[in-house]
Amino acid sequence: MGILTDVVIARPDEAEAIGLSDYPAESWTTLDMKGILYEDFGTLYAVITGTACDGDLEQFLPFVAGDKDDGPWVFRFNDDILSAIAAIAPGAIEQVAAAWAASEGLQMGGWSVEDASAVVVGLVDLACQARKNDLAMFVWTSL
Repeated sequence: MGILTDVVIARPDEAEAIGLSDYPAESWTTLDMKGILYEDFGTLYAVITGTACDGDLEQFLPFVAGDKDDGPWVFRFNDDILSAIAAIAPGAIEQVAAAWAASEGLQMGGWSVEDASAVVVGLVDLACQARKNDLAMFVWTSL
């Protein structure tokens, strides 16, 4: 069995409900990202900004809900990473996707540049929706 990962946009106060959900797409706008690990979002942030998370991804994606020991786990994108994703210009998507797809995490998952590009487009869309509608963006992940 693999890692299930959804990026979810919802009201900030819905984190606990997301953590109790077995399938967030039933209740919230989501992007399915099977196989993406929590750490891969740190790599994406580094690709976008040129700034490494320095092993402290918790500052950008703090744990906010779920079962800390057994999952599912819910992390919330902080304003820095949410803004960085929302600010990816359409003309930069392929470059960001290529660099992200070349990372160790995505290479181990067998991701192509095309796969990464589709996900980056989806992430930009969700991040822009979240900012426009005063919503939060979360990562829900489960084994």
